[in-house]
Amino acid sequence: MLRRLVIQILLLCFFSLIVNSQELDSSLVWDEKDLAWMGNNSPLPMEANQRIQYFIRTFQTRGKSTFTRSLAQGVRYIPLMKEIFQKMEVPEELVYLALIESGFDPHASYKTTCGPWQFTPATAKKYGLKINPWIDERKNPEKSTWAATQYLRDLYQEFGCWYLALAGFNAGEGSIKKALKRYETRDFWGFKTDGYLKKNTLNIVPKSIAAALIAKQPVKYGISLPTSNASFSYEKVTISQPVDLREIARITEVDLRNLKELNPELKKLSTPPDYPEYELKVPTGKKEIVEKNLDTLYKAKRVQ
Repeated sequence: MLRRLVIQILLLCFFSLIVNSQELDSSLVWDEKDLAWMGNNSPLPMEANQRIQYFIRTFQTRGKSTFTRSLAQGVRYIPLMKEIFQKMEVPEELVYLALIESGFDPHASYKTTCGPWQFTPATAKKYGLKINPWIDERKNPEKSTWAATQYLRDLYQEFGCWYLALAGFNAGEGSIKKALKRYETRDFWGFKTDGYLKKNTLNIVPKSIAAALIAKQPVKYGISLPTSNASFSYEKVTISQPVDLREIARITEVDLRNLKELNPELKKLSTPPDYPEYELKVPTGKKEIVEKNLDTLYKAKRVQ
């Protein structure tokens, strides 16, 4: 009797799994027509393959929480970044490279890289980003995006392919040049998983494409985003001398944390010295009051 009951329970579990699997498969729709929105309007070549499909499913299942959190973080920055990509004539779909690299987190860091685009110090300085004890412009969402688009353009001019440009952004152009010779191909999909290129580099293209496809139609792919994330809106004030952020917060009646969020590149509670044209970001509507009080702010040097 007990044995028969156990068998019935196991059969029920088995059929339940089949039903759930079928329901899951029907919700994880892989529609090649989704590629049309990119392929028809973008110089970025779009194609459907199993590697892209794999990451679409991953971002919908076991990686859903991280992906959703990263995309929600990006809501603040994506409009600004896309505008810069358009001005630099870089496919705007590549904005989602920042989702894969950092989750759109200005403070993300790994070993020597940091910022939304995960620049190394050498590459950052090559593209005009300042790094010193006072400031790290790799964390500046606007300036680092200008640098990222210039780097991607240079990589595209080097390799003649946006897929290879993405791989070069992740691994460095030197590694991709060697890979092209090693595998005797200029097709990114021809790179082999033999250990020469890191897994992160081999995955950067299919992950970025999968992220872009889902981000275009998140609801269709089962991703729900919060509506509370404020846009990255600000005005810029040119600062010629060091100014204490606490004094700016006091004069403008703005929360100090808000100022720090708008200026994540600042390492201290002050704008940097020896940077006569530093552009401090303040909440929209606060530029005029800061400019009127600059002389007072320059005299109130509280940072030790």
